[in-house]
Amino acid sequence: NKIKIYLNLIPENTEYAASLVSKDLLFLMRENAGFIVKRYSTKNCVVLNHLELLPGEYFTEKNWTTEHYSYKGRMMIARAVADEIKPQFKKNYIKKQ
Repeated sequence: NKIKIYLNLIPENTEYAASLVSKDLLFLMRENAGFIVKRYSTKNCVVLNHLELLPGEYFTEKNWTTEHYSYKGRMMIARAVADEIKPQFKKNYIKKQ
């Protein structure tokens, strides 16, 4: 169908993850992200790996490595996704400074 699918791996607080259990948890998180990228990257599927996009300061939840982000964190994720899919929509894309 020539339709591209984009999968967005959302950021996790990897800085905090290492302190919770040890670097083993961070290793598993990275391995899982790598597996997903390898498994689903095809001609019609693009995996946007944003697992480690945000520093710990952009997470509002401090009890676990959840994806609860501050406003700035959400904006950074949206910008990263927009920048990565822009080649598909070049005519209508405007890069914000």
